[in-house]
Amino acid sequence: NGIISDMSEVYTVSPEYEKIEDFVTCINEFARGHDISLRTAYNYLLRFGGLAFLDRNYAAAQCLPCESLIQDIAHVCRNNGGNLS
Repeated sequence: NGIISDMSEVYTVSPEYEKIEDFVTCINEFARGHDISLRTAYNYLLRFGGLAFLDRNYAAAQCLPCESLIQDIAHVCRNNGGNLS
């Protein structure tokens, strides 16, 4: 009891927060890998289904290495008309 037990409750992270962090990480890595801005990466992934794919497959995506996940997302976007290589 006391301050330490109270503070442990403050640092509890919700699953939704973790998911948002993972999405932001994917957008950052996608932008870095394609040498584009974060805004451009977000808009591209949104427009060509990369974010929807990540959302639908989030549980499986957590088990993949980041590089593999980014490649899969890029492939989905290309299949949906995106033209980044």
